[in-house]
Amino acid sequence: MQLTLVNVLALAAAVMAETITVDVGKGGLHFSPEKITAQKGDEIVFHFYSTHSVATSSFSDPCVSGANDVFSGVQSGTDAGTPTWTLSILDTVPIWVYCSVGKHCQNGMAAVINEPSGNQTIDAYKEAAVNVEAAKPPAEAQGGTVSSETGASGSAAPSATASASGNSTKNQTMTTTATSVLQTSHTTTVTSTSAANSGTAAGKSAANKQDNMSFVLQFLTVVGGLAAFVI
Repeated sequence: MQLTLVNVLALAAAVMAETITVDVGKGGLHFSPEKITAQKGDEIVFHFYSTHSVATSSFSDPCVSGANDVFSGVQSGTDAGTPTWTLSILDTVPIWVYCSVGKHCQNGMAAVINEPSGNQTIDAYKEAAVNVEAAKPPAEAQGGTVSSETGASGSAAPSATASASGNSTKNQTMTTTATSVLQTSHTTTVTSTSAANSGTAAGKSAANKQDNMSFVLQFLTVVGGLAAFVI
């Protein structure tokens, strides 16, 4: 079995990816947290409480989606935070999020993923939203994945598998060990109950990423040793 650099990088990326939890309408008309920092490959899991939705728009058109914006559809949430809607992050550009139900957006139910520097802030978005006559999400749900299960849904880290013939014992050992290493990874869940402690959540996220990086370095060391063992 040969492990290429591409294989190793793909496995490392899977380990580094985080699952970020956002509560939608828990305790009022707001997203918690309302400022979210996410990296490429991360997944954001929105938990619905009561009847709400998650839609995206541009900063210049708050509460109004374009043809390519994503939309969870209107979800009837429960006290347990179900259903959930998972959005995969493909890059780090700012994403403006709002609830399209009734006047929720106009009343400040909005959030931002990767807020930019400068004047384009979530507060400025909310101020502009007050003057919007009616929220206009996409006509149908698009993008993301809805799940009725309790808890965050996400992709598990893939396991390495042996496919080459010969040296079956060595390959089997490598497969088992690599899988075991991957299974020690954990998904970091970032949860914040108010905008006031968003700074603390961001600090914890940074610390978690450092922990994940340490794990990746250990993982790459193990992979290198296993590759030498196979050869």
